[in-house]
Amino acid sequence: MTRALSAEPTSLPSLRRNSIWTVAGNLTYAACQWGILVALAKLGSPEMVGQFAIGLAITAPIVMLTNLQLRAVQATDAHEQFSFSTYIGLRLVTTTMALTATVVIALTGGYPAASVMVILLIGTSKSVESISDVAFGLLQRHEQMDRIAISMMAKGVVSLAAVAGVLYVTHSISAAMGALVASCAFVLFTYDIPQAAKVIHPRLEWKPRAFRQLAMVGLPLGIVMLLVSMNTNVPRYFLERLQGQSELGVFAALAYIPVGGNLIVTAVGQAITPRLASYYASHDYRAFIRLLWRFILVAAAAGLAMLGICWLWGGPIISTLYGPAYVREGLLLRICWGGAVGFVGSTLGFGMTAARRFRIQLPIFVVVGCVTVMMCFLLIPRYQLDGAAWALLSASGVQFVLSAGAIVHALKDRPRGGGSA
Repeated sequence: MTRALSAEPTSLPSLRRNSIWTVAGNLTYAACQWGILVALAKLGSPEMVGQFAIGLAITAPIVMLTNLQLRAVQATDAHEQFSFSTYIGLRLVTTTMALTATVVIALTGGYPAASVMVILLIGTSKSVESISDVAFGLLQRHEQMDRIAISMMAKGVVSLAAVAGVLYVTHSISAAMGALVASCAFVLFTYDIPQAAKVIHPRLEWKPRAFRQLAMVGLPLGIVMLLVSMNTNVPRYFLERLQGQSELGVFAALAYIPVGGNLIVTAVGQAITPRLASYYASHDYRAFIRLLWRFILVAAAAGLAMLGICWLWGGPIISTLYGPAYVREGLLLRICWGGAVGFVGSTLGFGMTAARRFRIQLPIFVVVGCVTVMMCFLLIPRYQLDGAAWALLSASGVQFVLSAGAIVHALKDRPRGGGSA
């Protein structure tokens, strides 16, 4: 089995330091991704924003499924069940599958030629990022969150500069998305791979049996993330077909507002997942519950702060960022309510992953997905964008309730011995 190099310090960084780095990296990356959306709105049109949104909506579920959540599996692999070469080898195989599926859907989905090109380029950029994700999993398991944060900051800044610059010169969304692909590849080869090599000697090995074993571990989480992504994007599919790409562009622009808060939750979750996993694996359930409760409070505070800001200054903020055509204050608040409930639900997802309760997440998100589709079917034809927002809020509420039940079951069903809750 491939082992970590001894040149790295053995003491682990503090959770506070890791959380600060991870929040900084994720917020910088999210701000830059938001900047890309703003650039499309300011330098382009709502239709361009809609093309970008449908490109993400189509490629994200594919990438989420084929990624198999290997980063989370690797970060919680406290007993080193699989080598890094197995993780990177399987990721290369599944990324090839993701690109193939993206091409097939883009070419057979009946989309205009311009939208097809955008879908293909976004799918390529996400595939490049999925390779970086394996390096992040290695660094996360060693709690080197500062290196991940630096990569995300660099990728965000370079991508935003490249996309905005190319869009300003060419006024072509396809050219801008090509610049996005080049930016992701640049950071992968100049920073991510060298940083991973400092922790471990990466080797590419063809090990079909190990690939199958690891795929079976990650498949439940891959399906879960597919369902999570579908739950987010199903309203976009309905809006694109029923309302057109311009209205989809308005909804997508407003729906990006909760992403900043969700990135805080995700950043903290990524920082504490290895520690949560260690507590649960060593049967220190008091520490597990204490840390998870602190995480829930952070998520709740982020949700309340977002709602307060949007309630007080939502209209002026949207007008400044996107333009008057995007100002829909009631819609924004409905979207943010769904986001706030989703923040807390996400914390429980990290708790389930840290406890390696992978399979239970599948039925949870099947139910959530069914609720999303049903609410979209009932509400969007009648209430348009507001119906999409209500559908997302309903799904977030169901996810929270079911995830809370799964955490309670994981603690009641815990192995005996060691610390107790």
